[in-house]
Amino acid sequence: YIQASLNDVFFLNRNEGWVVGGEGIILHTVDGGENWRPQWSETRHNLNSIYMTDAENGWIVGDRGVILKYAVD
Repeated sequence: YIQASLNDVFFLNRNEGWVVGGEGIILHTVDGGENWRPQWSETRHNLNSIYMTDAENGWIVGDRGVILKYAVD
């Protein structure tokens, strides 16, 4: 159950998307939003915006100058 605010959403296609929000939350879906899985962000600062260049790479910006490169290993 998520209690943090959600600030931005980015979908690559009908099925795959991400959402970012308060307290460093990143959620990922591969089924059009039916189910969301938490992702590790390494910060507790609010995340405000996300842009994915493809399914494995993207950028997230947040409060206090936080800039994260999101990459799937």
